[in-house]
Amino acid sequence: MAIDCYHGTFFTTAEELVAGKVDVTIGGGELGMGFYTGEHLWVAKSWAANRHGLQGAVVHIEVEEDDFFGLEPLLLSRIDALKHRDEIRKANTTRTHTFKGNLVWSPIVGTTRVDADQYKFENSKAQALLNGAKVHRKRI
Repeated sequence: MAIDCYHGTFFTTAEELVAGKVDVTIGGGELGMGFYTGEHLWVAKSWAANRHGLQGAVVHIEVEEDDFFGLEPLLLSRIDALKHRDEIRKANTTRTHTFKGNLVWSPIVGTTRVDADQYKFENSKAQALLNGAKVHRKRI
């Protein structure tokens, strides 16, 4: 069984990601530095379209369950995610903060319009998995 993850981005970046060039140190968001994916295609499509218009694209990433859970995800509740998001914003560390783990699994808390989970891959072990041969990546 596989975990499906979706990442909305610019179309040229999508091609790099499909080629296995995920870099967890580039991105930043509500829970700090990392490579963010989500559980729903529609959320990634929406994000890509809002951010990049017609130049937006989505990368589908399929990770085997054993590999995904082998990253020992840190699970955050909505309350914990909101608390961390506020602390990260206050410290102005959305591009540098990590939880010093492999993967953070949390509800998206940056908007009240979306009720979905996000997966933040945040270290070299997670990056190696995403870029490796065991993970299927395709632009959709």
